[in-house]
Amino acid sequence: MSKGKNILNNIKLDHWIECWKTNKLIWQMDEAHPFLCKISESFKPKSNIFIPLCGKTLDMIHLADRGHSVVGVEFMEKGIEDFFGGNAIKFNKTTSTKNKDLTLYEAVEKDIKIYNGNIFDIRPQHLAGSDHYDVIWDRGSFVAMHPGDRPKYTAVMKALAKSSGADLDYFLEAFMLDQSLYGGPPFDSRREIIDENWADAFDVRSLYETDAPMLAERLEIDQVTACYYLLKLKQQAAGK
Repeated sequence: MSKGKNILNNIKLDHWIECWKTNKLIWQMDEAHPFLCKISESFKPKSNIFIPLCGKTLDMIHLADRGHSVVGVEFMEKGIEDFFGGNAIKFNKTTSTKNKDLTLYEAVEKDIKIYNGNIFDIRPQHLAGSDHYDVIWDRGSFVAMHPGDRPKYTAVMKALAKSSGADLDYFLEAFMLDQSLYGGPPFDSRREIIDENWADAFDVRSLYETDAPMLAERLEIDQVTACYYLLKLKQQAAGK
């Protein structure tokens, strides 16, 4: 934890390795995300859904069990293997035929594929099956990005969105928190930060705000507000 005015933790790869090694996964839930459970009721049947930095989230099982096709990307191999092993899901592990730097984990009995690799290196043509997505569920991904890495991250995600077209629903979770009390991650991502990073390509619609007391307790601060947005590609961006 960092004290002082707007002191941001300088997050390196070693930070995430240590989190997984010591099981300090402040973002992990023991059930599917309540907001996802609510919005997924309106997803069209057999949607193609992309989850960046998916870790071992149970959201993937929730979606696959409802007939959707789920593709995730996760850098930490331990997170992927914990997901499959912890949920007794059989899988096949292969080197991706579209990008040999990516390892593909594919569930045998559920429509779940997870790529082990760097999200910054992902391009639409690298992903198995279709590069067209109906839904992107960005939970715990954008908010994990140090502000210095946001331009790289949003460039990747905007490319994936544009390859999917104007019908894509991009659902984004963000947090409002006092950055002087906690240096991140997660990093403060209030509305002006969302607009600064996404509004060039998307119309940004605020859907819901709620207190997040469990996360605040884990971060050892008094207040965290979770905010949920729907991003829709602007016409000129969708046409590029």
